[in-house]
Amino acid sequence: MMYPGRNRGACLPIFGVMFIAFFLLARCKPRETKMSFETIEQNEYIESSGYSGDEIQLKIVSSTDEVNELGTWVSEDSRSKIRELDFTSEFALAVFRGKMPSSGYNIEIVKVARQNTVVNLQIILLDPIPEIQKNDIETSPYHLVKIEKDGKWNEVITFNLINEGAQIQSLAHFIP
Repeated sequence: MMYPGRNRGACLPIFGVMFIAFFLLARCKPRETKMSFETIEQNEYIESSGYSGDEIQLKIVSSTDEVNELGTWVSEDSRSKIRELDFTSEFALAVFRGKMPSSGYNIEIVKVARQNTVVNLQIILLDPIPEIQKNDIETSPYHLVKIEKDGKWNEVITFNLINEGAQIQSLAHFIP
């Protein structure tokens, strides 16, 4: 004998399991993957030969054709090292702090992490220590690194520059 409503009760656990599975899957996000990087050069150029802007600037070099876009913002030695990269397995990027009133300022990439088509670059900005003597000459600090390509590339990647938890710049660039 069939009792009305009895089969509906049997469906409740199934719907409950489906709801929990859907909720857990919706909360699962791809994780950020730390990327290996190596410093090519970290320097504070005299302003007349370096990047002369007032804002932080990000430059990405994913082919030998793009090396010349750095102009005199980095040393000739660094440009030579970038030209020697194997762009099938690595690329370079540089962050420029901009025009500073004296020596002692710096910019440093401390972490590079990728999540799908987004690469987050964590940077820190360092100011001169008051007790240490500095030169009163305009400088243009930068950090130039090479990054190993892991996983799928050959697409447009968004690079986010992050300082103290805040995104300060975003740049899309095709990485072959």
